[in-house]
Amino acid sequence: MLFSKKNRLLLIFLFFVEVLYAQQFPSTNLTTVDGLPNNSIYSILKDSRGVLWLGTDNGISAIQNGLVRNYFTSDGLAHNSCWAIIEDSNNHLWFGSFGGGITHFDGKNFSVINSQNDLVNDKIRTLFIYENHLYVGTQFGFSVIDINTRRIVFSGKINGKKGLFQVMDFFLKDNKIQFATFDDGVWSINLERKTFQLESLEIPTIFSVYASDNIFFYSHVSLKGKINNQVSIKDNSNKTLTQINTSTIFWDYAKDKKGNIYAAANGVNFTNGGVYELSKTGLINQNNTFGIPSHQVWSLHYDSKLNLLYVGTIDKGLFRVELESPLSHYPSNNFQKEQLEILKIAKSNAKQFILGKNELIFLSTNKLIKEVSRKNFYDFLRNYNLNEYQQWQSKSFGSYKRIPFEDFQLKDFKINGSHIWLSSNLGLFKITKNGKIIDYNRTIVDQFSFLNKNQLLFEEPYGFFWISNDLTKKEAFKKYNDLRRNTVQIIDLFNKKFALSASMGLFAYQDGKFFSYAESKLWTENELVCGTVNEDNNLIIANKSGDVFILDVSNKFKVLKKISSEQLLGKSIYFIESYQNNIIIGNEKGIVIYNNGQIRLIDEEQGLKNKNISTSYLNENILSIGTTKGYYELDLKKYISEPYLKPELKLTNLEVNFEPFTKEYYQWLSYDIKELDLEYNKNTVSISFEPQNVAYSNKLLYRFNLSGMENAKWSNWTSSKTINLTYLRPGNYTLLMDIKDLHIGKTTSIKYLRIKINAPFWKTWWFILISALTIIAILYFAVKQRIAFIKSQEQEKGEVQKRLSETKMEALQSQMNPHFIFNAMNSIQNFILGKNTEEALQYMGEFSKLIRHTLNNSSKLRISLEDELQYLKSYTALENLRFNKAIKIKITLDESIEPSKIEIPPMLIQPFVENAFVHAFNSKTMNPELIIDFSREPNYLICTITDNGKGMDADKTQKLHQSKGIELVNERLSLLQSNPKFAVEFSSVAGQGTRVVVRVNLEIV
Repeated sequence: MLFSKKNRLLLIFLFFVEVLYAQQFPSTNLTTVDGLPNNSIYSILKDSRGVLWLGTDNGISAIQNGLVRNYFTSDGLAHNSCWAIIEDSNNHLWFGSFGGGITHFDGKNFSVINSQNDLVNDKIRTLFIYENHLYVGTQFGFSVIDINTRRIVFSGKINGKKGLFQVMDFFLKDNKIQFATFDDGVWSINLERKTFQLESLEIPTIFSVYASDNIFFYSHVSLKGKINNQVSIKDNSNKTLTQINTSTIFWDYAKDKKGNIYAAANGVNFTNGGVYELSKTGLINQNNTFGIPSHQVWSLHYDSKLNLLYVGTIDKGLFRVELESPLSHYPSNNFQKEQLEILKIAKSNAKQFILGKNELIFLSTNKLIKEVSRKNFYDFLRNYNLNEYQQWQSKSFGSYKRIPFEDFQLKDFKINGSHIWLSSNLGLFKITKNGKIIDYNRTIVDQFSFLNKNQLLFEEPYGFFWISNDLTKKEAFKKYNDLRRNTVQIIDLFNKKFALSASMGLFAYQDGKFFSYAESKLWTENELVCGTVNEDNNLIIANKSGDVFILDVSNKFKVLKKISSEQLLGKSIYFIESYQNNIIIGNEKGIVIYNNGQIRLIDEEQGLKNKNISTSYLNENILSIGTTKGYYELDLKKYISEPYLKPELKLTNLEVNFEPFTKEYYQWLSYDIKELDLEYNKNTVSISFEPQNVAYSNKLLYRFNLSGMENAKWSNWTSSKTINLTYLRPGNYTLLMDIKDLHIGKTTSIKYLRIKINAPFWKTWWFILISALTIIAILYFAVKQRIAFIKSQEQEKGEVQKRLSETKMEALQSQMNPHFIFNAMNSIQNFILGKNTEEALQYMGEFSKLIRHTLNNSSKLRISLEDELQYLKSYTALENLRFNKAIKIKITLDESIEPSKIEIPPMLIQPFVENAFVHAFNSKTMNPELIIDFSREPNYLICTITDNGKGMDADKTQKLHQSKGIELVNERLSLLQSNPKFAVEFSSVAGQGTRVVVRVNLEIV
């Protein structure tokens, strides 16, 4: 505690060491079992990022809410033994080792400064930061390092008394950096001049120095030459304000926000160390209060943000002490008892009454003032005059003669006016509030409640309800024979007594009558365990399944609300209380506070280490909770009004496709990254996180939602701090997090991480755009080329059609040449002159039919093969008339050919048939024959014209090729077919006949 100027001159008395037995602050122990590399903690620092650093005898530990990471020389430390840790203005850390020099840490890398870099010595005891310089105290002097350049700018060393120059502590006094040595006095450093000088030799053998508000605490060997040690308290003028004799040694100090100063003590050769508080009346040992079983305390650190005191021991690891917890513990040893198993707690005025299995104790401000033991009650019973009792056959009485002391049990008590009535398995005892037993009643009760000053309503064990009109006068009892209720609690409300039964539900007693809510079907819950009354005069009752009901029993019965056991985190309810619309429940999980769906939980993490809860008592703002080993007090007002610190989640581990993410963004044990930009094939992400600056990290529950995912839903609440996102599709996602704090009962929502999974290049907008433009360009040029091609084809087609028309006309002209017409007309004339009228008429008919067919076909691009056959028949018949039908003409057709379904160009075959009539036959031809045959090949119609005429040699065959009609046919076929070379084939042998094959492509036609 700070010393004001008014009190400084008054503190001249010898201080003494005091051990207090008071409330025990919640504390947590961390050892090698929890991951520490060693249980010897020489230095402690919680840095500006909320990471707790421990220097041990075997490495450095970085702790983030229970997650321990250890670092050793293999990771870059100068030495594994770390005696000092400090953070500079750049938020970098410096570790002083006892044997390896200094280690600097910038969040990513360790670097070493040691004697090889001109450090005065590698055995470092203390570190101090002032004006961008690090002051290093070693076993053989000091060095000063510029924290920006990390270069040694000054060192100092002398040959001390014992050959050493051990710097124990640095401190600031009169704007000068001073340091205390073990045997060589107090010195000061002038960094500007690069000098150091002796300031005082007044105090020999200094162990440590602590400066606070111009008050200086020196732990040193006694000035009077005694074996014991002292703490000297001096002001800025070096005037001694007081001296404290102690046999222990103080090595480290910490000051909380209230100004209390704590000192870490280790007696080295004595077991009188521990944590001490410096007060106006002496040194107060706080080991019991803080729950620290070690007497070898070496280091301290105060966390102002969370109001925590960290205590480092040499033998039992680290302790975390809550200095301002709303939960206080009063263990059995506070009352000099090995085990105080509490059955009932109650308060009246300034006194507190606690019933244990073996005693009834009386407290004032949680201090024992009176105790009545179980033996005291039994002895009172033995000496009591029982002759005045009448023997009622219907009643059950206790007898100490039948029950020995070992089986005598204390059960419950009630405060009735100025007296206490305590029940036992041998009857009721009447006690004053000062602890004097004044009366006894042989009535054995299970649950009981006073109707007035002397009238008692009670249930006998495993029996019926009774009413005693006056316990003090031992008057007659009234028995309710119809009721065996197995009652667990009786509650007063609306001038009624509400009895809660473990098997028969809820009853109400008023004006001498009982009413069953279960039997009347108003409320059929039967197995009840406990209840209370809230501020609205509603009953709150719990059943064996762990469900809680809020009941309106004022006029008409109504169930206002049911709270399921799932909401309350447990199923075994030990007690239930109501405070400012909060329902407070004790169950196997701890203490649960419920308020309109909001849940808070107190368990071992907050200091409720014994959850074997037996009873509770609410008095104004203080909830007392009895257990098998003492009791707790919960300041509900303080607890409910605790400020809420929103947790910050640090991304401590990141894997992509099951491989660690690049360490480029990894600094200070976490990834400093808000957005992930990943390729399409790196789409499985695993993240781990840790909350920062949270008092109770185990009270946090998490759930997440990946916004941007189709049908995204919130995950279930979990305590797991790892999230796996597998096979994400290309897109933009936002990882949303909800953090539920069961200590405070609030939920925080944050946008934690943005994740972008890039599409493969063939799905990117630029690739799609380029592809689309390329396709459009290709299509454009293709269409353009197609249009040009079509135009060219159309032009060629037009020319072909034009030429076809011309060739058709020419063919027509060739067919209807003057020679043919002259011959035809001459034949007709001969028939007439020869008076062959019938032949002339037949010839005229065939000739007119041929002319008609020729004219009809000349206007068509294609005609059916059927029409062509008809035309050929007419033509050959007409020509054969000139030969007096001497030529045998055959026109044959393959069975596979359907002439009506095949089309060919008109006037295509006639020129070849005409050549046969003109050139093949003469008067010498014997049995002239002309065969016209039509057959099929794939995609082709084959017309073969064969005669057995005179034939011709090769030269004449060539001339035949050059005839006008045949040239026209060849030209037409070449215009229609892509390969006209084989469209017409001629073969002729002189004297044997001629054969012509015409191939017509049916696909083209």
